[in-house]
Amino acid sequence: MKNQLLKLSLFIITLFITAFNINASDAIHSVTPDATKVNRGETIDFTVVYTSATTMDIVIDMNGNGMNEDGKIVWGKQGTGKLTVPAGTQQSVKVSVSVLETASLGNIKAATYMVEVGGNWQSGVPTGADVWIEIDDPSAVEPVVSISGIVNNSAEAFYVQGAKTDMTVTYTSNVSCDLVVQFWINATQGNDWGLSGKEQITVKAGTDVTQAINWQVPFDHVEADIIYKVHATTIGGDWNSRLTENLEDGLYEFAIVAGSSSTLIAEIASSVPEKTDYIRGESSQMNVTYSANADCDLILEYATKSDNTVRHTQRTTISAGADELMAVNFVIPSDFALGQIDVKAYIVPTDLDYSSKVAELEQAGSFSISTTSNLNQSREGDIVIFPNPATTVLNIKAAQGSRISVYNAVGVMVYSNNDAAASTAVSVSDLTPGMYIIKVTNDSSEVIKKVWIK
Repeated sequence: MKNQLLKLSLFIITLFITAFNINASDAIHSVTPDATKVNRGETIDFTVVYTSATTMDIVIDMNGNGMNEDGKIVWGKQGTGKLTVPAGTQQSVKVSVSVLETASLGNIKAATYMVEVGGNWQSGVPTGADVWIEIDDPSAVEPVVSISGIVNNSAEAFYVQGAKTDMTVTYTSNVSCDLVVQFWINATQGNDWGLSGKEQITVKAGTDVTQAINWQVPFDHVEADIIYKVHATTIGGDWNSRLTENLEDGLYEFAIVAGSSSTLIAEIASSVPEKTDYIRGESSQMNVTYSANADCDLILEYATKSDNTVRHTQRTTISAGADELMAVNFVIPSDFALGQIDVKAYIVPTDLDYSSKVAELEQAGSFSISTTSNLNQSREGDIVIFPNPATTVLNIKAAQGSRISVYNAVGVMVYSNNDAAASTAVSVSDLTPGMYIIKVTNDSSEVIKKVWIK
């Protein structure tokens, strides 16, 4: 009888685990909210520590007793957040929950579930301890905000062009609000101050909270003195809706100075190849957009994708500037590796190597290199014909003075040039779609190729 009861108990446990898509090793160890009070429409983060043998979904559902505008106790969903997490032991993740604009006021229970990816958590049993969050209506609270100070943490009295400021603001507020730091420039060193930039971030209610708030100095900012001040405003508000401002100690000041190689600051915004297919002997082109506060070097590394081996390194000196575009050309050698080529870009002080890099773009573009087997290009000797098929223009690269002839399928010449330039663009947009024969000859080579006109 005891054995039968034991088997029945094990069966029920197995059935329970299977029904709710959890493994015996899956567990939620702790759930900690980053605040115990949140306003309608805001987002609250929960730090969840878990153990799981497989990839799972962690769901936090704020679904508890609350009070609506009529003062009635209700039970309904106030907000739900879900995060897919990998297998692991005692892993820590953040799950964000956006509180509904119509959420009930008062204390709300947040339950945590762990289910298989895409599983139905609503029919499951919470696998973590419940936590309680108070939901408030910010419009019903008179905001009280004070700013006790703003500190420039830089050891210097200046920032170079392109640098990011290092500042903290200490505030106290009974509601969520926006902190705004304004930066004003005196280009004439007189009284004609103008707004040079600002940073505005949303912060949560708290007492004596220290908040980092920093400004990216533009790379092309003029050298000048900067004053800055801080104020608090309603979320998304402007100067006219400010709640308080910190001018008790007057204005704060620092200088913006030009960069140098010893204080080089740079960033690479993008890098795009001119084309995605090249053949040996062609000149490839990478279009790189960058910003730098001083003259420096841009280095491109060309590596074969198959084995990640660097096949070529191209160094180019670039000038200081903001959102500058630099075209970097590289003539592909006749014995260069074939296949997919990945490009990496980085910026270093002039004449220094990779270890001194100040900016890097791991995925700076890619293109393929092929030979005459390329479907869109033909090459023999010093003659290149592309694309194939063509729709509007057929490009022919050959020695200066080469002779070019184009024939239709029945042998009628439709184009000829007996003294072609090194690069010739033949218009084919008026030709009848079909097959054509291209004949290119010069003193060292002769190519006869079939091409298709669409």
